[in-house]
Amino acid sequence: MSRKSSSDDSVFNGVSLIIAAVFVLSLADAAVKYFSSPLPLWQLFLIVSCLSVPALAAWIGSRSKTARIGIASVRWIMIRSVLLLLMWVSYYSALPLIPLSVAAVAIYTTPIFIALISTRYAGEPLSPLGWAAVAIGFSGVALVLRPGAEAFSRAALLPVIGAVFYALAMVVTRRHCRDEHPLVLAFGLNIGFLVAAMIGGIASLMVSDVTAARAQFLLLHGSRLGGSNCFSSWVMPVP
Repeated sequence: MSRKSSSDDSVFNGVSLIIAAVFVLSLADAAVKYFSSPLPLWQLFLIVSCLSVPALAAWIGSRSKTARIGIASVRWIMIRSVLLLLMWVSYYSALPLIPLSVAAVAIYTTPIFIALISTRYAGEPLSPLGWAAVAIGFSGVALVLRPGAEAFSRAALLPVIGAVFYALAMVVTRRHCRDEHPLVLAFGLNIGFLVAAMIGGIASLMVSDVTAARAQFLLLHGSRLGGSNCFSSWVMPVP
């Protein structure tokens, strides 16, 4: 498998794509915050995967007719998908408990963890200016979250945990999935959403009402949506 060197990087294009992706993710975060009251997390995963998996499969199929789309490493795609899935679970679990602005500040500690992890494991050392930026960023996050203050909520640590998983996923993407097609990576992640939704749906039917009440956004029974929706007769029971 060929590996591109850092000299092949296009910083401007990469930063532009990151900004666009963060904007889209911010819209998704607001949507999850809005729907987190009537719908449990596993059901949101189910809805997303039911829409995205067929669409991505059709897109990959259409692209494969004109260009070969291969898979370099199934193992690293799975590891990346699991890390991102853990990130979403950690982050989204906090949204019903803390303000979205606080959750956003906490999750965007990701660049700090990426810098630290990539320095240790990816062989991309930081300059003194880079370390200064990390310190300033960490100080800003601590100022907003105010750990140790009376108003501090332990739920604010969930997005920070998610940021660690996100940083690990980004390092894995750069180190081991750089030659994978973006459609393949997206398809693998959404398959992970589908599996997580099925596990969550089964767990919500098996746990007691007391346990479900303690983690409503994770284990609450599914809500029936208006109209028809996939798997509604199995994973979206009517109370």
